[in-house]
Amino acid sequence: MSTIHIERLDLNLLVVLQAVFQEGSMTRASERLHVTQPAISHSLRRLRAALGDQLFVRHGSAIVPTPFTRQVMGPVNAALTSLQSTLAGARGYDPGSMPRVFRLGIRDSLETIALPRLYERLLLASPRSRLHCLPLDRARLADELATGALDCALDTPVRVRDGLMQERLPGADQLCVVARAGHPAVRGEGITLQEYLDHPHVAVSSRRSGLTIEDAALERAGLHRDVTVRVQSHAAARDLATHQDLLLTLPVRLMEGGALYKTLKRYALPFDVPPIEYRLYWHQHLEDDPALRWFRGLISRAWSV
Repeated sequence: MSTIHIERLDLNLLVVLQAVFQEGSMTRASERLHVTQPAISHSLRRLRAALGDQLFVRHGSAIVPTPFTRQVMGPVNAALTSLQSTLAGARGYDPGSMPRVFRLGIRDSLETIALPRLYERLLLASPRSRLHCLPLDRARLADELATGALDCALDTPVRVRDGLMQERLPGADQLCVVARAGHPAVRGEGITLQEYLDHPHVAVSSRRSGLTIEDAALERAGLHRDVTVRVQSHAAARDLATHQDLLLTLPVRLMEGGALYKTLKRYALPFDVPPIEYRLYWHQHLEDDPALRWFRGLISRAWSV
């Protein structure tokens, strides 16, 4: 590749590159940047000529970044974020007059817990800002935070790589067990351990295999429950437990999250499971971004209520 003269490179082209990479679509990138799609295509042609790489290739209906693009997006995003933070920091961040699109990586079950209070506070403080909740892939978490595909992520404790920051959110959660009215396991005011083990369960896990938190606790005690259905979402599990004789184990905060579980009755889990912690993750190059620092504080305050 020939030498790239940075002084001749239009900074706006890198903004386009960042938008297309993060959105995965020229149409969505054009909507985000408020320009036409031909303008996006023209900018990419100029950038391809300047950098000597295709940048993106077609794969069916999708556009996929080339290895070169994947390699440079971390430093490019860090540079753009640093510049944005410097300029914003020079005048401070006012959420009421400086709208942003905040991209939060989060699993669907935590959406149910976090979003009602978080969106209410965002709407009050920054009504013109937008909140995009995006799927969370733990294997790609570090890369997506580093490239700016996500501004921050909310999850249970995960292994973090160098460059990632984390904050433990206030309050730990506990598991409980729920069942529909008339479930044969419920004979009194609670469910015994033997009743828990004797009746079928619906388990929730976003992973293809591996133990859930409750199954890991049972295994350590040399016990095993009968999981007849394993699903990906608490919403599907809730519907099954509402209409079938299935026990469902879930976080207390999720049970308290609204009227969705009003047809199910909650009982104490008849064995000990370590408390569930929740944490907020972000990349260190976003540590001093005033808008994102404000947004992380908003999440923490909403979570603590």
